[in-house]
Amino acid sequence: MNISQINLFNDVSELGTISEAAKINNMSQPAASKQLQNLEDYFGVCLFERTNRGIILTEAGQILYDFTKKVSRMNEELHRNIRNIRNNKNSIDIVACPVVAGYVLPNLICELKKDYPHFNFNITSRDTQLTVDTIISGTYSLGFALDVPPRPELVSQKMFDDEIVLVSCRDYEISDHLTFEELSDHLVIVSDECYVFYDKIRDYFKDNGVDVEEINYFQTFYSIESVKNLLVNCSGIAFMPRKAMANEIRKGLVREIDLEGFESHYSVYAITHTKNTITPLMMKIIGGVEKQGRK
Repeated sequence: MNISQINLFNDVSELGTISEAAKINNMSQPAASKQLQNLEDYFGVCLFERTNRGIILTEAGQILYDFTKKVSRMNEELHRNIRNIRNNKNSIDIVACPVVAGYVLPNLICELKKDYPHFNFNITSRDTQLTVDTIISGTYSLGFALDVPPRPELVSQKMFDDEIVLVSCRDYEISDHLTFEELSDHLVIVSDECYVFYDKIRDYFKDNGVDVEEINYFQTFYSIESVKNLLVNCSGIAFMPRKAMANEIRKGLVREIDLEGFESHYSVYAITHTKNTITPLMMKIIGGVEKQGRK
């Protein structure tokens, strides 16, 4: 088993699709499938099960994934450290939930780069659990995660509050106000289980006596960007974090829908390890995220 197989397996496990993992690893889907088959042959067990909701891990697959995600993180850290030595640059490693990594940090880092032109800002997007794990393991020095539970190893500071909203394309034919029952008339799209948003939406459906696993008008996709692409093409309606949709809402590309009985908020926290020193630059980043998030 080599590092390319480890990275591929790790990506398939997290994305739930061989085709997307193949793209990330710059290989064709048949080549990726062959690599995964080689892994199963090597261990002599089935690592995946294919379902209509994508690929899920078997018990053996979960054991392997717990290993590969650690190796992938270590490999990322190794390459960053070697690259920084080669380029003679200082750096800071930041791991953040997709909302912060994709919609809050980019503008802030561009501003900071003016004052720190020779500094590397390494940003990685992870879900909340992986963000917490990587801060505790010491792989990253600064993290931003959603609804972080208290942990003795962590110092956490609330940045801002956000909410999940139901949105549609501007030209999508739908009422501005919906009841829960009327959702079944539309394809309902949401980011998949690796996001905290999924749990909150699943709970809303559960409170209304419906299991999202058993309905055919509910569809998950692996990333916020994939959901946004479907939205602007009027493919359905979607539950999305307001912060991720701020530009599209402001430009009138999408519109909000009032859903009866639905209200779901979450909070973003900055987290560091208790053993780590918070540097002045880290304080600038934390302050900048808080300011950007509250806009």
